[in-house]
Amino acid sequence: QPSSDAPLPTGLMLTCAITNGRTYALQLLGRGKRPRLSFSFVEHDFGPCFVVTSQNGMSPQTTTLRLTNEDEHEVYFDMPFEGTDFLTATASRTVLPPGESAEVTVVFSPKAAQAYETQ
Repeated sequence: QPSSDAPLPTGLMLTCAITNGRTYALQLLGRGKRPRLSFSFVEHDFGPCFVVTSQNGMSPQTTTLRLTNEDEHEVYFDMPFEGTDFLTATASRTVLPPGESAEVTVVFSPKAAQAYETQ
């Protein structure tokens, strides 16, 4: 993943050696560019919520994060989020053509009356 809009270092070489064969030297050229992906929010507080159990019939709290591709190229993204017993997130899709959006549904289901926080 590019971490800045910058070219690869000058003179970057890759050597490929074939077993019992030739060795090839390849010069690598390229320029990294961060995709322009915007988020409808970067922080969300569900506030006070009812505890959700199978016996009490309370519904979990849900919010939708919208990701929009503001780039001129297709953007691919991953969601390495590991769900917990109280928080899940699912994406409608992970490939966005220019100008299109995807929705990430975030569901909060508190199991006890306590403060919850994730990193």
